[in-house]
Amino acid sequence: MTEQSGPNDQPVYVVFNPVAGTTDAEQVRTLLAERFAARGQVYELYETTGADDEDVAGLVRAAYGRGVRRFAAAGGDGTVSAMADALVGGEGSLAILPAGTANVLAHELGIPADLAGAIELLLDAPAARPIDGMRVGEGVFLLHVAVGLTSLMHRDTTREAKRRFGRLAYLATALRWVFDLQPLRFSLVIDGVRYRRDASTVAVTNSATLGAQPFRWTDDGEPGDGVVEVCVLRAQALRDYLALGWSALTRRHRFNPRIKIYKARRSIAINVRPSMPVQGDGELIRNTPIQIEIVPAAIQVVVPAEAGAEEQRGATPAQRPARGAA
Repeated sequence: MTEQSGPNDQPVYVVFNPVAGTTDAEQVRTLLAERFAARGQVYELYETTGADDEDVAGLVRAAYGRGVRRFAAAGGDGTVSAMADALVGGEGSLAILPAGTANVLAHELGIPADLAGAIELLLDAPAARPIDGMRVGEGVFLLHVAVGLTSLMHRDTTREAKRRFGRLAYLATALRWVFDLQPLRFSLVIDGVRYRRDASTVAVTNSATLGAQPFRWTDDGEPGDGVVEVCVLRAQALRDYLALGWSALTRRHRFNPRIKIYKARRSIAINVRPSMPVQGDGELIRNTPIQIEIVPAAIQVVVPAEAGAEEQRGATPAQRPARGAA
């Protein structure tokens, strides 16, 4: 842990994942130090180690107990979700400094993709908006919880491959599974209603984008509306996956019989045999069966001023053109 001093005595607690994405760790440290010093802003920096007993949420809670109310996640979507549980229902705000492989949530919220711009946004702190969460056990996830092809992709893609090839590493892993993974019989309970569906992936998503832009699985993925979408995707061969990808790319998913989308406002239970790995916000979290509880307005996330204004009118800048295009 390092602490940088300055005239502002209300620190920002920054959690930095030095091995996230393809970002150079030393450049991130230097950029943080220079930008915070230029504003005279105090900050505490914790760098994750990846140790099995590392408790990022516990560290965030301890900082909150010391009076810290401004937090930042410098890493990927997994770093964001690692901090989220400690801030649920509190007065703190979380800024996202995108330094991971996908940075889906940052894109959805209109946060600058370049790290310098995101740091300036944090220091300006023009607005914060509530984001819903999905609780699984002790963890809260802000983007998606998925079982099937996507969870196998995350399980079998090495950190080295992600750092070397970025998002393409996931695609290479997916292609290996496309020829082996056949649809499985899923049992779903969505807001108390039971369904049985054959699927290759079931993804509970709090955003319109599932995985990466420009692929969008729903027109209605608003992170702060109290509703999540349960996307059930069924594919048996490469041509089916290509058709699913084309539907997502052209936003014609409503017309593809292999895509079924349900809305949930309270809870989702997912089970499948044999048991499958589950990924939440890009991190493996457990195996099925799982129970997901929706947490409306779970945390406050720092966003650009125009994004905060759009949210008050019911949409983010990233979502408005998508709805028009659909």
